[in-house]
Amino acid sequence: MFAVIATNIHLKWTPNGLIPALLGYGLAYGLTYLLTNWRRSNG
Repeated sequence: MFAVIATNIHLKWTPNGLIPALLGYGLAYGLTYLLTNWRRSNG
């Protein structure tokens, strides 16, 4: 989440602060989900 929000602060790719927060949350959740399932399947 921090990386997405920090790049928005530095590059200003959107004026709305909610969009990078939601995007960062979604990426963090999705990556955690994928890594958890990958670890379970390779167990």
